[in-house]
Amino acid sequence: MDLLNATPVIDLVESAFDAPCHPVRGAQLATLWPAEDDRKTNEAGYLNVDTPHHGWCPHLDGLWNGGIATPAAGSTLTAADAERWYSDPSTNGGSRRYSEHNTSIANFTGLVGIALSDQRVVGSGNLGLLRGGHHPMEAFFREQLAQGGPLGPEGPGWPRENLSAPNGHGLVHYPDAVRNRYRRGAHKAPDGSLWPKPTWMRPQMGDAILVHFATPHSARA
Repeated sequence: MDLLNATPVIDLVESAFDAPCHPVRGAQLATLWPAEDDRKTNEAGYLNVDTPHHGWCPHLDGLWNGGIATPAAGSTLTAADAERWYSDPSTNGGSRRYSEHNTSIANFTGLVGIALSDQRVVGSGNLGLLRGGHHPMEAFFREQLAQGGPLGPEGPGWPRENLSAPNGHGLVHYPDAVRNRYRRGAHKAPDGSLWPKPTWMRPQMGDAILVHFATPHSARA
C-alpha cells in the first residue's frame, strides 16, 4: 500500500481528480503466473482458448459475478446450482442491485495499478484497456438514466447474461452499444460475437497506471 501512500503517486492521483485522496487501506495483489489455463471458462462464458486477443475478457469493476464459480462451458446447472448462481452476494462480494441508488453497479473514482514486474513485452500479464472507453460508457449511462434506469446490467440496453455463450450464463461486463464502437481491429468470432482489440499497457517495474472507473479493462496477456 505504501507504493501509493508513501510515493508521489498519491500526489498525481490528487492532481488528476483535483481532490484529496485518503490513504489506501487495502489493495489487490493481481498476480498472473505462467499457466496452461486455455480450457478454463472465463466470466464471459467462453473458453480462454476461444477468446481472442490472448483471452482478454474486459469488464467494469463493481459488477455482480455470480453466487458460485463461473459455470463451465458445455455444462448445465442443476436447479439447486441455478438458485445459488443467482444469489447475493456474489463471489466478489457484489450485489445484483443497489436499489437505493437505482444502479446495479458499485461505483468508485478510479483504479490505480503499479507494476511489480517489467511488462514492456505483451504476454507478461499486461493490463489491456478499451482506450477512451469511459466516454462511450458515460454516454450510455446517460441514456440509461434518461430511460429511468437502473444504471448497469439489467438496465435499458444492457442484459446481465449472454445466454448464447458456450456456458449459457456468460456475464455481459459492458454493453454492446460500447463494444460496437470498437469495430476497427476487432475480431469477429464464428458465432458472430465481436471482440474489440485492447490497448495493452507496457509498464516498466514501478510504473503507475491510473484508469477511469468506467473504462473496460482486464489483465490477461
